[in-house]
Amino acid sequence: MEKAPLYQLNVYSFLTPIFGLYFGYMFFSESLSFAQWLGVILVIFAIPLASISPGQKTT
Repeated sequence: MEKAPLYQLNVYSFLTPIFGLYFGYMFFSESLSFAQWLGVILVIFAIPLASISPGQKTT
């Protein structure tokens, strides 16, 4: 954690609501709306994009 930039580590805090939705879905049989599913997908696809620094190339 000392060597990683803060912006790369902070991005994973966006997973907290996804874990909440997951636990509600799995353990309490809650149903997720279309907007919630869309939000989960958006966050999952946005995390790698936010983790890449502007000058860094992807492989």
